[in-house]
Amino acid sequence: MRAIIEIWTQEQAEFHGTYVDFDPIYCWPKPVTKPYPPLYVGGGPANFPRIARLNAGWIAISPSPQRLSGPLQRLRAMAGGDVPVTVCQWGEAAAKDLEGYRHLGVERVLLELPTEPRDPTLRYLDKLQAELARLA
Repeated sequence: MRAIIEIWTQEQAEFHGTYVDFDPIYCWPKPVTKPYPPLYVGGGPANFPRIARLNAGWIAISPSPQRLSGPLQRLRAMAGGDVPVTVCQWGEAAAKDLEGYRHLGVERVLLELPTEPRDPTLRYLDKLQAELARLA
């Protein structure tokens, strides 16, 4: 990630790390977002030091709000403040879970869309829309 940040932010980038190594290069176009686009790191608490060091967001995979609360508090303490969090929610997404994520300050919840034929998928989306409408 440090190598790509170097490429995004330097006119002529050079990086010599353990796993990535390159002499001066040019790379265009540069990101419009300055200093560079938001970074997100997935995984669990083992990645929290990297998330804090990079000032990145966290992608949490399918924890309930109750299970997310403790790790999120530790991450925020390590990072010295708020951290953008995206939760990937697999299975039935209940409105109570979404409200719990909102309470924790989660910025985004990605919901699974099952691979089904058209009609069952549309019924699932209608049900999900009704649950989400109650939160609006």
